[in-house]
Amino acid sequence: MLNKRLRKLVLRRDRYRCQDCGSTKDLHIHELWYEESKDDYEAENPDRCKTVCVWCHAYIYHPYKAMEIINWHFEMETMKKAFLTKWNDRW
Repeated sequence: MLNKRLRKLVLRRDRYRCQDCGSTKDLHIHELWYEESKDDYEAENPDRCKTVCVWCHAYIYHPYKAMEIINWHFEMETMKKAFLTKWNDRW
């Protein structure tokens, strides 16, 4: 678990952007590796972390599932836009 100080430090260093896709929304801090032998304070090192968005973070852990979620999200967005366009024309 990352502490608030480390999270803020990594976000500032990475200029509040996902280091994989450049997004500025829904940012997470990803630990590149974690040493279980050390206690939490020693294990938290900004050089072992990077800023990623929620989508890239999901892709890191579950690439195939993340692609399904991303495809579903874009399908929903497309349907939402079509729905709003249809109803906005009627109002």
